[in-house]
Amino acid sequence: MTKQHAEEKEVALYTDQLPAELAEHTGPTGLEGLDQGDFTYPFLKLAQVGTPQVKNKDDRIMGLEPGMFFSSLSGTIFGMELKIVILKIVPTYTEWGSDKLGDFRRAYSPSEFRQLAGVKEGPEGKGWVTASGTKITFGYNIFVLLPDFPEEGILVHTLTATGIKHAKRINTTLELQRLPSGAPAPTYAKVWKVIPGTEVSPKGEFYTWGSKGHTNFTALGYCSAELFARAKEAAQLLASLDMNKVAAEPEQGELFT
Repeated sequence: MTKQHAEEKEVALYTDQLPAELAEHTGPTGLEGLDQGDFTYPFLKLAQVGTPQVKNKDDRIMGLEPGMFFSSLSGTIFGMELKIVILKIVPTYTEWGSDKLGDFRRAYSPSEFRQLAGVKEGPEGKGWVTASGTKITFGYNIFVLLPDFPEEGILVHTLTATGIKHAKRINTTLELQRLPSGAPAPTYAKVWKVIPGTEVSPKGEFYTWGSKGHTNFTALGYCSAELFARAKEAAQLLASLDMNKVAAEPEQGELFT
């Protein structure tokens, strides 16, 4: 077989078009036997000046600049303006082994946190400290789909510390959404546009979902029938998972600011 024929044969083995046989597939997926702990949650990150994928040679994602959204799993850069469909928002108390990002211990629901014994308020009112000396922070895990990047699947973005005010504004906006019938709209009824803004903390300027007094969160319109069906299915999947196994992943420098 010549090299040309081999290349032609290789190309014929895959296609961008979904075969009818696959579209109707209802059999095994090959992932039977795996549970929630066997998967890594892809995080939707907002790059900062200190983000490892921006500043570290070994971790750098080429083309990634501060203020750009990107995936922690695939490394895909989404740019500085993002369309999202919100699937679920989960308030979470996260326990860390140290002040460093990535030293995740576990997460608590608000009711579980209230039942913890020996927890004291942290220095300067920043988070809490457990009896064993570990740190606890509060934030919101926001689960989303990206209509322009369907191959990315479900991603989660954490808003904590100075980002909590943006999360509360988003929560309020979604709570006020109504369908034409007057019924409350599900969070995944619409597509929203997010544009990063900058704020200043004692550690310097950083990017978040807006400015101190405004959240850049704008409705673009209702999801198409196809997108709504996909979002509803994803939301139902999230409803079956243990949210306490989802680690928060705040932006670099935002853990205890």
